[in-house]
Amino acid sequence: MTIRVAKYISLLLLLSGIIVSCDKELENSGVDLVDNNKFSTNSYFSQIKTETENVEAVRTDNAPNFLLGLYEDNTVFGTTEASLISQLRIPFAGLTFDETARIDTVIIELPYYYTNDGVFDDNKPKFTLDSIFGNKNTAYKLKVNRVNTFLNNLDPEDPSKQLKYYSDKDYELSDLLGEVDFVPNANDTMTVVKRKAADGSIYEEDERKDSPVRPTLKIPLDTEFFTQNFLGAANESHFATNDDFIDFFRGVFIEALPINGIVDANLIQMNLLTDAKMTVYYSETIDGENTPSQYVFRFSGIIANKFENSTVVYDPQFNYIQGAGGSLTTISLFGDDNDGNNIPDELEELRNNDWLVNEANLVFYVNQDLSSDFTPDRLILYNYETNRQLPDVFGLNGFGSIGGFVEKDDSNKAFKYKFRITDYVSQLLDPTSDTELNKLAIKVFNSTDAPVNNQDFFVREYGWNPKRVVLYGSESSLEDKKVKLEIIYSELN
Repeated sequence: MTIRVAKYISLLLLLSGIIVSCDKELENSGVDLVDNNKFSTNSYFSQIKTETENVEAVRTDNAPNFLLGLYEDNTVFGTTEASLISQLRIPFAGLTFDETARIDTVIIELPYYYTNDGVFDDNKPKFTLDSIFGNKNTAYKLKVNRVNTFLNNLDPEDPSKQLKYYSDKDYELSDLLGEVDFVPNANDTMTVVKRKAADGSIYEEDERKDSPVRPTLKIPLDTEFFTQNFLGAANESHFATNDDFIDFFRGVFIEALPINGIVDANLIQMNLLTDAKMTVYYSETIDGENTPSQYVFRFSGIIANKFENSTVVYDPQFNYIQGAGGSLTTISLFGDDNDGNNIPDELEELRNNDWLVNEANLVFYVNQDLSSDFTPDRLILYNYETNRQLPDVFGLNGFGSIGGFVEKDDSNKAFKYKFRITDYVSQLLDPTSDTELNKLAIKVFNSTDAPVNNQDFFVREYGWNPKRVVLYGSESSLEDKKVKLEIIYSELN
């Protein structure tokens, strides 16, 4: 008898109980339905093996979010450094600078995520910065270099495909364009441009704000570089087309560096696909008058991250999960295959039991001593070997059906993560099913991991969420904390 058949029999028993109960007295209604001694429900804890694996790299080009900054975990994960790489797009083809032009100021602006909290007493807008992980008050240096590596859009080995950029890619750099000591500032809403007359004197201090007003991360760049490389007839050909420009000015590389060796700073998550820009403010002399102007070069084309994480020594008792190219946990279900037939011995035994699987839960407990407050709100469980979603992802409650959300204790600290894999385990225990037993994996959840429809099976390679957590694994010496696969089942008596 297969599990599928067992399901049908159980359903018939239920229907029979309902029919019989209709003929009974009202006070006996439903008794046979619940207490008919036809089947029983029990729990079974299955063998499981978990291991930590380093993530060599994650895809970062054109992701919904990017990271910039420097962060040191005060537990076991060490330091994460996140740098940005981006091409720039000219405002329009054939742009020119008048022969009287002089560069006033060049500023890179990167948009924060923020919340508008009303206004101060002086009626100025009040903002709170969001998506900053770590110590917001520690200063670090932001350094900007010109990129010398040509950033291809197409894969040279297969020009029909887009070239992917991964977090471990190295870039050749050239000119130093600027550097600044930096602390995130929610009040950084204005740029003051000192406008230069032809003799080099300042003829105006121009206060520039976005509309609507909002805080941005600002990095001033070296005006001398842009004077030499953007102005003059010899440089006009660089702006004939966007392709000409990105061949000449291939991009910017922005990296975070510690000041006085202090790395206990922060990682800033931001969206660079729409509002990140480099503005070249310049002045010209027109009809004898100083005339201010500017060109806006937006971040566009290839935008990517480079991540560098400390090497972590893993204790096999625990599972270490770190986003942004850190580490993940692999899971092998149902123990060893001692008879060499490519099916774990435990799974073979379970397939002979004619169980109806009511629920199957994979539960991981958080090691609160080794985990900081920087724990993920959600982890994702998926098929590691095929890089596909598990069938439980497409349950009645959508992507939330499989679980993986953090559960917290009374102290509001991360306590456990629970995954519901009932459909997957049911298929594995059904000997007529063609579902293969594969190694699974858990990693930090990114929004791109959610399927866009019920035909979107593959888990994407992105990983910009830098959060991390330590879980008790299968080798834990604490039995009550050891990771468990619990199968709740019904069977005929």
